Amino acid sequence: MESAVVNSLSPGDEVLCVNGGKFGERWEKIATAYGMKVISFSTGWGQKPDLQEFEKQLKNSPKVKAVLTQACETSTATVFPVREMAALVHKHTAALMIVDAITAMGCMDLPMDAWGLDVVVAGSQKAFMLPAGIGFIGLSERAQKAATLSRCPKFYFDWKEELKVYPKTTRFSSPNSMIVALAEVLKIFETAGMAGVKNRCAALAEATRVGARELGLEVYSQSPSASVTALSLPSDVQGEKLRQWLEDERHITVMGGQDQLKGKVLRVGHMGAITDQDMMFFFEALAEGLQKKLPPHFEEKISSLLHPSEEYFL
Repeated sequence: MESAVVNSLSPGDEVLCVNGGKFGERWEKIATAYGMKVISFSTGWGQKPDLQEFEKQLKNSPKVKAVLTQACETSTATVFPVREMAALVHKHTAALMIVDAITAMGCMDLPMDAWGLDVVVAGSQKAFMLPAGIGFIGLSERAQKAATLSRCPKFYFDWKEELKVYPKTTRFSSPNSMIVALAEVLKIFETAGMAGVKNRCAALAEATRVGARELGLEVYSQSPSASVTALSLPSDVQGEKLRQWLEDERHITVMGGQDQLKGKVLRVGHMGAITDQDMMFFFEALAEGLQKKLPPHFEEKISSLLHPSEEYFL
């Protein structure tokens, strides 16, 4: 994300940051740190950007050099309408469309060329089923041209220097074992077909939402993601204690909320190497943690949404 800012822009440039959660806030903080003039387009947490309001903001920002947004705002598990947003950006401005796709890439459609996305950022630790350690970025020709004009200070993150050695190597020491592992993941994806990979994520997401509602929980986001789901907890449940109990007693790690959502939601990832059995084990543990029992025929309902033959990573 930082490399996207320091290579695409210069101090004093006007940028429009879509802020619907912690990672939208991060775009703003990075751009501010490098001296950009930040215009904040705020959405309610758990809500996708209103396209009419977004278009109005673009019309009022003719000098904007880049729009910085998420494809999926991880902190609220909310999908943004990136395709439609990009079309509006290119209709009304000459700005670059820069997208944090860290919890979207590999889970949902995000074709750069077809949608007019100029910079797309992803990471190894989400749908690619690997530990954290690799960040990767896609650049359009427009983004590469912008990099030749950028006046931001940079050293390790310099695209111009990196492109001189790409694709044979990287400029500095590489996490070679992680790169080999990524190559194996991509082989799995190629064998399964990306449609199958994305369908599997979508099925797990639907199973999570159905299962949560069966337990009396609500989905927090108004535009829920195929990669992660935020579940609103009852007011009498202490979310951090529940999350810690799941980890300590059942060895299941889920994430909690941040800022105003701290203790109020659980964020459940359902991308990558998650089996049908993992999903049922999670719900059994969650029900126990909530001091509830699974409703009758719960397992059958969840199983009807999932199919072991689609576990592409096995």
